[in-house]
Order: sequence, then C-alpha cells, then structure tokens
Amino acid sequence: MIASPDQQGTRRKAVWGPKRVLAVALLLVLGFAPGAFAASPKLPTKAKPGVPGHTADHKKLDRELTFRSEHKNPNATTSVIVTLRTGAKLPAEFKRYARAGKLNLINGHIVDLPNRLLKQLSAHPDVFDVHYNRPIFKHNLRTSLTVGALAARQAFGVTGAGVGVAVIDSGIVT
Repeated sequence: MIASPDQQGTRRKAVWGPKRVLAVALLLVLGFAPGAFAASPKLPTKAKPGVPGHTADHKKLDRELTFRSEHKNPNATTSVIVTLRTGAKLPAEFKRYARAGKLNLINGHIVDLPNRLLKQLSAHPDVFDVHYNRPIFKHNLRTSLTVGALAARQAFGVTGAGVGVAVIDSGIVT
C-alpha cells in the first residue's frame, strides 16, 4: 500500500538554507584571511623624487652593466643611459664620451663608455642611475599577425615610416 503525502510527513528539499550558507561563508573568510587580524604595518612616508625609498635596494649599475664592468673586455664600449641627481651636470671626465643632446625629462645623457669606466661613473656622487642602453628591434612577425598589422600593411600600404615610438619602463623588477 502506498502512503499519502500527509502520512509520510514533511518532505524537505536538498538545499542549503541561508543560515548554513552564511556560516560556511564566514568560516571561509576567517580561514583564508589570517592576515586580516594581524597588526597593520607602519605606512611608508611619501617618497622624495630622485631618492630611493627606505625599502629599495638601489644599485646604480643595472645587472647587465655590472656584468660588463666585471667580466667583459675592459676596452669594449657600451652605450649607457646616465641619470643624474636633481640639478647635477654630467661629470667633466665623462663629457667626451657623451653623445650630442640631453635627456631633459630624466636629467640624463646617453654615454658611450669603455667598460673599465662603468664603476667609476656609478661611484660619482652626481650620478643617480646608470642603465644599459638596450637595442630595440622593430620586427616581430607573431605580434604583427596577431594584431593584424601585417594585413593592414598589405591592404593599405602603411609601413609606420616617420612614426616615433617611446618605450617607458617603470624600472620595477619582479
């Protein structure tokens, strides 16, 4: 004999109620956020321009130039970008290696310097940073296919001639 629904009792659906959902969500939040209850760290003071922050590991020579100054031919020439401190000028002993013009935005110069003088340049108090002036390549077939540049060049005859491009690097290394 089959019992009627009244005889079987109340039938419940297999769903979670709002109390259970709230309890599980609270446990997940507390379980995955242990740092939320930790003491807050001291907030850093505002950075001053031209001065590395208190947590920065500031080395005047980048990795490539450090390698070149220690291991490469000491008489070989390397193109570098020298950034000077605010109001400073390129030291006189390095002016003969500088290219014509100045990088006014960063108070810098492009200098073609022998590798043996790299550490001497970085040790000067007026120098803030010295970076390798890396060559940039303009041909990249995969990217040109992906963004449709190859199709645009073929369809419209545009080549990009006369267009200036600037690469802006934050200097953040991860």
